Amino acid sequence: MKIIDNTARILSKNERVKDRSLAYAAQDIEVIVKTGGKTPLKQGHLRGRTRHDKVSNSRYRIVIPVSYAAYQERGSRADGTHKVRNYTTPGTGKGFLQSAVKSVANNFRNLVRQASKAEGF
Repeated sequence: MKIIDNTARILSKNERVKDRSLAYAAQDIEVIVKTGGKTPLKQGHLRGRTRHDKVSNSRYRIVIPVSYAAYQERGSRADGTHKVRNYTTPGTGKGFLQSAVKSVANNFRNLVRQASKAEGF
């Protein structure tokens, strides 16, 4: 009886599923930030310039290259001064990125399922 070791192939496939799942998650976070959610909107720069980048295998980051993005996310300066008192668009406010991440995290099992199907599992 001949035994065939498929461990390397399975591990490789698992890595691809992990990477694809995280790519889906990063893309979903970007979409939530861009299409509204709690993202403040005055001139649209926070929403319009948001993107996700692949840093390395299974590592992604959300990038908002706007100087005031962290200020809007926290709702105040880093030292706690100058709190944002009025967001111009109702329903928006601090924690917009954290809210998007939580929303996607709650749906992560479905993203893994989608990635598994895409990889042939």
